[in-house]
Amino acid sequence: MPVPRSPDHPKPMRWSRLYARHCPHRTDPTSRHVKVIAEGLRDLRSPMREALAGYDPDHMASSLELTVKMLWEARAEIERLKAKAPTPGA
Repeated sequence: MPVPRSPDHPKPMRWSRLYARHCPHRTDPTSRHVKVIAEGLRDLRSPMREALAGYDPDHMASSLELTVKMLWEARAEIERLKAKAPTPGA
């Protein structure tokens, strides 16, 4: 059953696609926790939304999601640069 979401905000990330690309070698427990929190913030039935009275949970969820995505992309770029770097002493 789909989770009710606010129609005023963009769709959440497609985590399955990102996980396929970045897991498990570029993720960690912290980023997975952030993913779960972001999903909870987007769920209109979640008690987390009430705890954030005065703030926009959907914008917070988007920020968390983008932060995790950028972290995974940065780790991928670091791996790519390390692979291209010349071997010391070679």
